[in-house]
Amino acid sequence: MAGRKRIPVEVREKTQKDNRKPHRSVKELEARKASEESINANLPDAEPPDYLTDPDKIDRFNEIVRLMKLAGPKTLAKALDSDAIAAYVDAQFNYEFFQNELNRLQKATDTPPNVMDTYSKLRNAAQTQCDKLRSVLALDPVSRLKIDSEPLEPKKNKFSDL
Repeated sequence: MAGRKRIPVEVREKTQKDNRKPHRSVKELEARKASEESINANLPDAEPPDYLTDPDKIDRFNEIVRLMKLAGPKTLAKALDSDAIAAYVDAQFNYEFFQNELNRLQKATDTPPNVMDTYSKLRNAAQTQCDKLRSVLALDPVSRLKIDSEPLEPKKNKFSDL
């Protein structure tokens, strides 16, 4: 798909400069708003997958699902998203583990530098995974507003009959 990513109507309205006019009609804007509100309407809620066995991870999974539901009807937290939410929880736990190990190793006086580098790289990899999944799951404000369910109907070409 070529071109820019679609920006939700709410984001466009809040970030648009006063001197720029929208290039969509009122009818098109209303159709986009309606499609943005109807995402995941009839799917069951997300449940922790079977492979997520640690009680702390299950608690964090349920807390994320609860917060996603509070964020509004446009958020995910449906059954199709369970694996992605579980991967995000795993990435968070990995990040916290490696960060705690780095903190512990920094306090130790006999830590070789290559060990610090290894834990730092692993922590950065876990942080990158968290960032990507946070964006995919719409856990940050901009991503949450970019959720859309279906594209607009293409305009009919006035010259197609000629």
